[in-house]
Amino acid sequence: ATWVTGDPVDGFFLTIPITETGVEALRGGSFTPPSPDPAHVAAKGETAYGLYVGIFAGDSYDARKSVMSAAATLRVEFFGTVPCFARGATADGIRTMHELGFSPVIGSLPNLFVQEALIQPETRAA
Repeated sequence: ATWVTGDPVDGFFLTIPITETGVEALRGGSFTPPSPDPAHVAAKGETAYGLYVGIFAGDSYDARKSVMSAAATLRVEFFGTVPCFARGATADGIRTMHELGFSPVIGSLPNLFVQEALIQPETRAA
C-alpha cells in the first residue's frame, strides 16, 4: 500500500507485507527492494511475517515530521506484531532509523535496519 500525507503533499510512504521467506531474505541480504521475488511478498489474505517500509519526505522539518508521524501510527496500530525493515537512503534517514529504535541488519543489504516486533501477538490456549 502507498500512503500520502499533507495538503499539499509533504511526502509518501509505502508498506510491503513480507512472507516468512521474505523476512529470511531481508535478514540474509537476498531481498531486492526494487523488484522483490513474489514469494517474498505476502498476498492479500496471506499472513505477513514482517513489513518493509519506504519513506520519502519533503525537505522541510514539518514535512518530515508529518510523514514520520503517519508512518509511526501505522506501524504501531497495524503492524506492531511483526518486525519492520527499512533502509536509510540518506544520512538523515540513517540518523532517524537510530532515533526510532531501529538496529542495523548486519550481513544484509547496505543501510538496512530492523525494528523487531513491538507487541507480542495474542496467543490462544488450546
